[in-house]
Amino acid sequence: MPTGNLVDHLDPLTVERSRLKEPGGVDNILTGKEVDCDAVKKAPKNLRGMDFADIKSAMDATGREPRMVKSGTLDPQRRAGGERMEWEFEDGSKLVIDYPRPQPDNPRPASAELPHAELFGPEGERLDEQGIVVPGESTPAHITITDYARALDRYFAASRK
Repeated sequence: MPTGNLVDHLDPLTVERSRLKEPGGVDNILTGKEVDCDAVKKAPKNLRGMDFADIKSAMDATGREPRMVKSGTLDPQRRAGGERMEWEFEDGSKLVIDYPRPQPDNPRPASAELPHAELFGPEGERLDEQGIVVPGESTPAHITITDYARALDRYFAASRK
């Protein structure tokens, strides 16, 4: 991993560590806490490496309809005009599918530049597949998926023009 990428990966962890020094100490830290929510329980298991068509099929079987959301409503640093697909669960947690457009002016982890799934807790916490809170710009926050069937294009074509 190039040194510049390593620093970018460590920055969110450094911010969390500085919160330890504030009054309340460990109670200020979100990273590492487990969130028991519907997104972790009801999203397909083993998302990493799954094909989008299989994720969509599994979510269709739940009877939930996805909605397309302008990406800026979830992350203000993202380029306007992009979209994300999300399924919201009863407790407010979400499974989000992102098919990112390259953003050379906003470098992010390599996993954020590939098609990926993201899990959000009921209060917007970024989660890994086990429901552990992770820094939003970290690699574990972007669960890389595949799209061999090119099914993502059917949903994201308008936002990729």
